[in-house]
Amino acid sequence: MSNRIHGIAVCVDYDDFLSLAIESHIRLFDRYTVVTTPEDLKTQSLCQKHGVRTVLSKRKNLNDLDFNLPALINDGLKDLGSDTWTCKIDSDIYLPAEFIEEARSAPLDREWIYGARRAFCEKVGIFRSYLETRNFDLLEPPFEDTETAYGFFQLFHPEARALQSTGAFYDEVNYHPPSYTNDRDFSGRFEGRVSALSSPVVHLGLEAIGTNWFGRKAPPFL
Repeated sequence: MSNRIHGIAVCVDYDDFLSLAIESHIRLFDRYTVVTTPEDLKTQSLCQKHGVRTVLSKRKNLNDLDFNLPALINDGLKDLGSDTWTCKIDSDIYLPAEFIEEARSAPLDREWIYGARRAFCEKVGIFRSYLETRNFDLLEPPFEDTETAYGFFQLFHPEARALQSTGAFYDEVNYHPPSYTNDRDFSGRFEGRVSALSSPVVHLGLEAIGTNWFGRKAPPFL
């Protein structure tokens, strides 16, 4: 039996990364939503080209923050149903075929949250070589263990008991960057019921990691 998965990505001024990953996202998700801002016309155009639904949020600066990521995530999650698995994924994450197959076929427990291990790709030229050869030796190896669910990929079921006692999924009210604090608070609600899928994903742009927690700062990837 194939797992039905609804996906959500936040993409604000990140269309260069998303343009390389979007087709792999479409292959995994039964329904896919990208959250962006009314001003980000490049992301809107990219999603229109690929037939991906967009949610335009005006809450990027909620609570006077430069970039309130959980507010944007929550706006996208309102667009998804509660009857299927939900995946929050970063727009710079490429999903190899092996990973997609595992996510589709893995025996998932709705009381658990699932993450991913990631290989890092520093330059777009290396990524294109990887696409031609599918040689993971071209990439920086994964460093996450199999008991983590960091924010670049979080797969969960909205009806999990761990998520029933609060309103919004991600805490947008008390949020202060960096973003990983919010991601880890979310996975912590599952109280150790955390596992990572074994096949790695590809994280694009090694230089950008940690640079864009307050909005896009990194140079263009393409």
